[in-house]
Amino acid sequence: MLIDTHCHIHESAFYSDSQREAVYQRAIAAHVRMICVGTTKATSQEAIEFAKHHPETWAIIGLHPHDSSEGCDGIHQLLREHLDSSAEHAGAIVGIGEIGLDYHYMNSPRNV
Repeated sequence: MLIDTHCHIHESAFYSDSQREAVYQRAIAAHVRMICVGTTKATSQEAIEFAKHHPETWAIIGLHPHDSSEGCDGIHQLLREHLDSSAEHAGAIVGIGEIGLDYHYMNSPRNV
């Protein structure tokens, strides 16, 4: 078994529902498991939802430095909701990622 530790199969910007499901099925058939990484509140929520409905996938929620002007409140909210959840798939989030500094493109102000 292999684990892809950083994929974006969950993101609607990259895949239609049918494409996403086909990629997932091929990966599972090849014994590849996936950790879906969110880079904004919206894509982090998509990662959580995908992991809840697809066995052998997990979510990492986070905020990419390029989107830091969005602020961390949304990520904090997702984490609180997840930790307070008694849902069947409460283990969907396995980490917090896509955090750090990236001054190459300066898509968000340095002080943010």
